[in-house]
Amino acid sequence: MTEQEQQLLQQRLHKLESFEAGMSVALVALKAAIQASPGFNQTALEDCVTFFLANPAANVDPVEFAFPLKTLLQDPTALLKELHYPG
Repeated sequence: MTEQEQQLLQQRLHKLESFEAGMSVALVALKAAIQASPGFNQTALEDCVTFFLANPAANVDPVEFAFPLKTLLQDPTALLKELHYPG
């Protein structure tokens, strides 16, 4: 992720509505759980996210659509700190 993307992510996180913040934390929790599972395949997760980023659903805002997907690719520590969940 570029520095500009990181800055945009930080700006976006500060503007999250309650639902969006809850969904982001839920994604972080799910990602942590599946990564701790035996046989977890990080490459498969990244391939899926990359596919959906390259092929967004029809009639969606591409930036808004990409935000939760990119959450799955990020270090959860930074996201949780932005959402005020100290590690």
